[in-house]
Amino acid sequence: MNSILTMNQEKANSILVRKEKNRQKRRGNIIQAAERVFLNKRYQNATIEDIASEAEISVGTIYNFFPNKETLYIEILHGISADLLEGLRRSVSNHQEPNFSLEHLIQLRLSNYHRHKLFFQIFLDHGSSTYPDFNAIPATIIDSYHEYLERLGDYLIHSIQTDHEPQFFPIYLALSFEGFLNAYMGYEATTPKKPESLVKVIRYIKCMFSRMNRSTRTESKSKKKMIKEMNWMFNLFLGDYQYLFI
Repeated sequence: MNSILTMNQEKANSILVRKEKNRQKRRGNIIQAAERVFLNKRYQNATIEDIASEAEISVGTIYNFFPNKETLYIEILHGISADLLEGLRRSVSNHQEPNFSLEHLIQLRLSNYHRHKLFFQIFLDHGSSTYPDFNAIPATIIDSYHEYLERLGDYLIHSIQTDHEPQFFPIYLALSFEGFLNAYMGYEATTPKKPESLVKVIRYIKCMFSRMNRSTRTESKSKKKMIKEMNWMFNLFLGDYQYLFI
């Protein structure tokens, strides 16, 4: 009798586990579908019906998991922010040579630029009605944004400076890096010229930041001239991306 009860209990547990796996899989599919819709239509134009159609499920099924598209978008932000931080960690830790780790990081950002933009756009359009109310964005997401910039800045500082006393705040290096990527992607999207291959673009950007490193190593350059060159690069990179100062 006890053995029968045990078997029944194990079977019931197995069914529950399978149901939960199916539920999580469906939830993940909804998030992925929503991400594609938000990328294609932008947040303000996307509807729950669009997401349901993309996921090939009913609207009611989505509401079983998410009460509205704002909540769904915030869930996507959590995923992207976690991926950004993990990608930065892997880029830095998996490559001992700064040039290789920087190249890997640039590749990560450019290859995932449009997806990452769903995250960064929240801060670009802060206060507008284009995206969810900024006040509704969880503090954990805002914290992850600042954490990413701080980690990126610290990494870039250690990559380009040697025995010299640091001349620039790490945050400005992070801002210049992100500003340049945004400016480049905007240029690529609008120029009539045939775009360079991703490999070449990665190398160009890496060389620009590596040039900072060479500047710090060249003793013949005066400190005043080095600072002038660095400030010029900052002004070039930052452009109109004031949102990064939030």
